[in-house]
Amino acid sequence: MLTRSPADKKTSRGAARAPGTLARARRWIGRLLGRAPEPPVKRVPPARTSTLDKAELEVVRRHLGEVLDQHPQSRKVMRYARALEHGLQKKGRFALDDMPVETIRCALEQLDTLVTDWSVEGLSTLRSKAAVAIAGRERAEAQRQENRRAAAGHGDVEVEEASVTTFMQANEEWERSFTGNTDRAPLDEAPDPKAAPPAER
Repeated sequence: MLTRSPADKKTSRGAARAPGTLARARRWIGRLLGRAPEPPVKRVPPARTSTLDKAELEVVRRHLGEVLDQHPQSRKVMRYARALEHGLQKKGRFALDDMPVETIRCALEQLDTLVTDWSVEGLSTLRSKAAVAIAGRERAEAQRQENRRAAAGHGDVEVEEASVTTFMQANEEWERSFTGNTDRAPLDEAPDPKAAPPAER
């Protein structure tokens, strides 16, 4: 049977007390400095908005179900319409905000072959709210793409390679400004050491 030594027990007790000790130390320092302890800040995520509200969701689900019930084979043949009905059941009022845009669009196209009267409250709400959701999500996606392109454009830095002569000229100008020696001719004006000396008159 393995037993723990007294030193191990003291170490474990010290480790267990460490968080409380640090908290007490912070409170003591705060009192010493005359500051009241700050309460922990709880970050509350912003409330999420949905295209459909709860009342609209109930009406849409009921009337969509009635249309599909009138055509028993529709749920087997029209998989996008079935997926929309399933999404409204599982995702609730956020279905039009979370489901793939293409799925929603294809579901409406399939429902066009079944629905004879789009003025029914639930069906008209479904079509109008789906159009709003699709337009908003496409605008948001276009903005994200634009932001990505802008970020990628800022990351492209053009570097031009300077010639040796340009570098030497810049270096000499820096040395003259640093030492105050302005009598020395610039590199581009200095005589070529290989050139023949001027003829004496």
